[in-house]
Amino acid sequence: MTTTAAPADRVQLLASIRGIGHWRVRIIPESAGQRFQLTSDCREAVERSAVQFRGWDYPHIPVTQSGFQCGEPVPGGWEARTDWDRHRELWRLTRSGQFIHYLALWEDIDPEFRDQRILGVSGAVYTLLEIVEFCRRLTGTADYGAAIDLEIDLANTMDRSLKMLDQTRMLEDRFGTDQDCVQLRRPLPLPLTGSAARTVARDLAIELFDTFGCSIGPRIIDGIQEEVSSRR
Repeated sequence: MTTTAAPADRVQLLASIRGIGHWRVRIIPESAGQRFQLTSDCREAVERSAVQFRGWDYPHIPVTQSGFQCGEPVPGGWEARTDWDRHRELWRLTRSGQFIHYLALWEDIDPEFRDQRILGVSGAVYTLLEIVEFCRRLTGTADYGAAIDLEIDLANTMDRSLKMLDQTRMLEDRFGTDQDCVQLRRPLPLPLTGSAARTVARDLAIELFDTFGCSIGPRIIDGIQEEVSSRR
């Protein structure tokens, strides 16, 4: 098990995430207004919406207050921080309904892979599916209006390569990117159905891999999605 900064120290934790490859996710309501009355309502909305396809929930809900995870009210909302083993993340939901999540790439923390600058293909597909499914669930907990904007950044990608980490698939070449940050943007009409969420996540994965010069077809991504969703 490895830790870097006590999660109670927001500044250090955020710096440790930003210093390596990481996802930055924002869910932004298109209309103004207060969607949650209390900060505890924000916490409960995330708890009800969290996705658990593969053992570790997205986003992670701290079950205890400890040296490696905590959740607490902050001005205008609720925030949770985790720094444990391969998991390093910080998220916040405000009463206006805006959600932001910083999530470190586990590939940059795991001792086996952290010096290789890789992005696991299946893991990226899983994460994108979790993000969009969480978005679908969260926007069903309150009146988010007719649409939201979903912003996903994958940062610190310069000279990073795609890699298949499972034994059932392989890439026939090295695929990398010269972009330091891959930005994915989607306006999403509400309500979002489960099948629509899977399609959005698939299209985001196709766009992400395209920035690495790699064409991975819808059937392959659908198959990877099915593998992780069938674990529930």
